[in-house]
Amino acid sequence: MSAPPRACAAIVTGLLCLAAPARAQEPPAVVPADERPATPRRQLRNHFLFAAQLGGAYRYAFRESLVSGHLSVHLGVADGYFGGGVRVDGDVGLTVPGLRFEALALGPAFHYQPHPLVRLNMGLSVGRLWAHRVTTSATLAPLTSIGVWVEPTVDLWRTAEVAVYAALRVGATDYLAEDVALEGALCIGLRLTPGARPLPD
Repeated sequence: MSAPPRACAAIVTGLLCLAAPARAQEPPAVVPADERPATPRRQLRNHFLFAAQLGGAYRYAFRESLVSGHLSVHLGVADGYFGGGVRVDGDVGLTVPGLRFEALALGPAFHYQPHPLVRLNMGLSVGRLWAHRVTTSATLAPLTSIGVWVEPTVDLWRTAEVAVYAALRVGATDYLAEDVALEGALCIGLRLTPGARPLPD
């Protein structure tokens, strides 16, 4: 009576031994690799923007070359890609013959940031220019200026708090005087300045 159960057990054991190599040949289950951490995107929240530039400027107007020191201050708001605000520009310089002049202008300014280190600024400006006579201390009648400009910038050095950059500004300005026809009043200007701006938290 015990032979049939023993035979069945032997058959089952043989089948298990045959199945074991087949299981060993099965390919291992593919375990998905951990996903790479996503590249952090630039923050898009709005933040206050302050930037200052100090450098040199060159103008060609009234058939003369005008060289000056230049100070620019920008106040506005920005996110990770776009920004806008108000730009104030001041210049003090000399013409080639030695005529001293001062200029002050302000207007809206905008920027687009295609790369974290690169910006393209652009804007309009309205201001005044004061020139002084060479022979006396008298000041000539001030001229009104209206201009447009474009300024690419590249960050040269950055910390967690501030960015230092180089800016090359090219612009065209027209000078107007009351009841006076000005010859060669269209000005082509070039400014190369270092600047700095605090970075958002």
